[in-house]
Amino acid sequence: MSWHHGDYLSLAQAIAATLAVIGAFAVVFYQHWLLESNRRKDAQRDQRTALRLAQVFVEHALETSKALELSSKKMEFAKRESENAVEVLRDRRSAFDDLPLNQLSRPHVVAVTRTRTCMTKLISICRQRRLSSEEAFECEVMPPLIRSVSHEIANQLDELNSEGRID
Repeated sequence: MSWHHGDYLSLAQAIAATLAVIGAFAVVFYQHWLLESNRRKDAQRDQRTALRLAQVFVEHALETSKALELSSKKMEFAKRESENAVEVLRDRRSAFDDLPLNQLSRPHVVAVTRTRTCMTKLISICRQRRLSSEEAFECEVMPPLIRSVSHEIANQLDELNSEGRID
């Protein structure tokens, strides 16, 4: 069999068509890979943002708890101050409701929900009816309870910071 000029052109055309089809598939696969890569980067960025937000909220909860602990040690921690503390604690606790928990890993979600529970405990402590002697409650019972909850919040913040890596 001999090859003529037309045969070479047909072969070249067939090779070019095959390469064009392979190239089209390669472009599709590359675009898909690029899209998935961008999605992963976006998801990681969203996770980091949500984690940082959670850390800030827990830090604020700890600051509020420490401030409450200090003011509860004063003899003049009055009913009005207790009511103000409840309002501040409610505001801090409601901030946790806006966190995008679906962006956080399971250990982070657990730390956030435990901190929110601690905020509820602090509200409960501030709402507790005074014992027979108001001063006894304020000076002997309230500060250790608040200190205990502050310690729990600090532990949750440590948990968030130690597991600051993104899955």
